Formats: sequence, structure tokens, C-alpha cells
Amino acid sequence: MKKIRHLAVGAAALVATGSLLMATAPIAAAHYNYAYQGRDLITVSETHGSGSVCDREVDGNAVYGIWTQGPNRDPVVEWDGGDSGCDTAHFPVGAIYMKLCENTNHGTGPDACTDWIRV
Repeated sequence: MKKIRHLAVGAAALVATGSLLMATAPIAAAHYNYAYQGRDLITVSETHGSGSVCDREVDGNAVYGIWTQGPNRDPVVEWDGGDSGCDTAHFPVGAIYMKLCENTNHGTGPDACTDWIRV
């Protein structure tokens, strides 16, 4: 019987703690987000005011990141061609979606892209 009582007390404490955490959490918390396409990387900052694209594959194919507010909105595009480091873009209005593409076959084939990612 003791095990059941301890379980009930523990469950009540967990519910109370969860309620407290939900009550104090901001409604739309800022967060950093990222995605990979192979070893290539796209990111968006915590404020969604900037993002980076990184070509991490030594294959001769450049990569580009696309960030946008949504359909029919002007996208921001940034390229990275495999030099050291990543290239960074800044957005006048925060990004809501991002997509990473690799310019495959040295620009002679269709680009390989991630799906649109809600950030």
C-alpha cells in the first residue's frame, strides 16, 4: 500500500510542478534553431533576426540558405561556397521559415534542399 501512496504523492507533486512551470514560461519564447542537409548546416538566431549557412562538405558544391516570413514574402538568401567558417545573413523582419539547399553537381543538376522548416 505504501508504494501506491508514494506514487500518488509523487504524481501530485509532478502535476503541481508542471503547472508552476507552465505558469511562468513565456508564451512565445525565443529560440535558436538549426537543420542539416548532409553535413551542411543552416541556423537562425534566438531572436530570428539573423541566420547562418555553412558548407561543411568538400565536394565542390556551394550551399545557400533561404529565410522568409512566409509565402509571397521576399526571402533572404545567403550563399556559402566552402571557405572556412559560415556566412551570415541579417533579416529586417524576423524569419519564420528556413530552407537549406546544395547547388549539386557544380550547378549542373537540380539542387538538393531540405523541406521548409518553421523556426
